[in-house]
Amino acid sequence: IMRELRAATGETIHLMVREHDRAVLIERVETEHPVRAVVPLGSSAPVHGSSNGKAMLAPLSEEEIRAIIGEQLVRYTANTIVDWAAFFAELAEVRRRGYAVNLGEWRSDITAVASAVFGATGEPVASLSVSAPSNRMPAKARARYGGKVAEAARRVSATLGHRQGPDPG
Repeated sequence: IMRELRAATGETIHLMVREHDRAVLIERVETEHPVRAVVPLGSSAPVHGSSNGKAMLAPLSEEEIRAIIGEQLVRYTANTIVDWAAFFAELAEVRRRGYAVNLGEWRSDITAVASAVFGATGEPVASLSVSAPSNRMPAKARARYGGKVAEAARRVSATLGHRQGPDPG
């Protein structure tokens, strides 16, 4: 599924899991573009400053999220969301849209979209993302890649036994 997503987007695909307040990279499929974000396996990013982290946090309650992150949203770049109200509004948008967006919130020149992977009991267990240098992921590409990453995450979730309920809309 990750290779198919890379073929559909041409960009690097990451699979991450949450470990406390970090999103940890456990697998990736690299882009063929010579200019790329290089993230070694085992590396981690803050959950509140990464699309992977936000995708895994969005299904959780505000209390669970505050317990994971702690009292403060740490600033990593000028784009990092550090206000709790704005952060919770961002997570509501992730739930509405079906994927998270990172516009240089952890590394200023990297943009990514990610969607949560759910286990059999409905908990977010991982996330898939499409990541690229910001100049290769303008708004139209983010929307297109977001739909593709959400569909790929649904497919991975299904292999883990997750059964999505009927669409409430």
